[in-house]
Amino acid sequence: VKGVRQNHSLFRVLEVAKRVIRECLPIKCVEAVYLGIYLTQSMADIERLPVIFNSEIDGHKYGHIVLVIRYNCKLGAIGLSRRPDLMFKECEYNSLSDILLEYKRSYERWSHRLHKIKIGNLIPHEGSNRLNDIVDWTNTVISLKTNSWEKADDVLHKKARILGWEPRELILPAFSSRSRTAAAADKGLLAEPEDKKIGDLQDDDPDGLIVEDPAGSAAAGASANASRPSFLGV
Repeated sequence: VKGVRQNHSLFRVLEVAKRVIRECLPIKCVEAVYLGIYLTQSMADIERLPVIFNSEIDGHKYGHIVLVIRYNCKLGAIGLSRRPDLMFKECEYNSLSDILLEYKRSYERWSHRLHKIKIGNLIPHEGSNRLNDIVDWTNTVISLKTNSWEKADDVLHKKARILGWEPRELILPAFSSRSRTAAAADKGLLAEPEDKKIGDLQDDDPDGLIVEDPAGSAAAGASANASRPSFLGV
């Protein structure tokens, strides 16, 4: 298996993992993630999230993938690499941002510049009726080429809230003494200014931090294969 197959269903991923075990095949980072998915498939209390890293050193581009797992509100990772700090991680991290920041620091220790982090969706478990669904490997793509980690951190916390890994922000109403003007407005005695805008939409990504998923369609996935970096087990 060379690289992540964007069109692989979960059933196909599990079959590849079974073949690796059955035939004792050599593996790299992609097959390690496939095996991690297979071996935790019956463990419903372990949530699995694929994460892909794109890095560069001396003009050479590399791709790497790990399987971030969440158990008992702590995060860790399953993976394989020639670098000990780019593979397995203990379940001791409090947030998605924390564990991915640790990977970023590991890349920097090896003089790699991390360009992109691609985060998929949660992998369904055994008994699910989604075995034939295509695995979503790159649901969210974060570019670090021109954006600071602080901006990426905001996106990661937003992603974690969507996954249910962090509590959603709760905005409480401000309590204050009501003036006669406010009471009159409630009764319809005061007209709203004509230029008042209600429900203005705001740009969720004003800094261009989130890149549109290149694998959103089969055609786009096919055209992207030519430029995708090789997965060489960084």
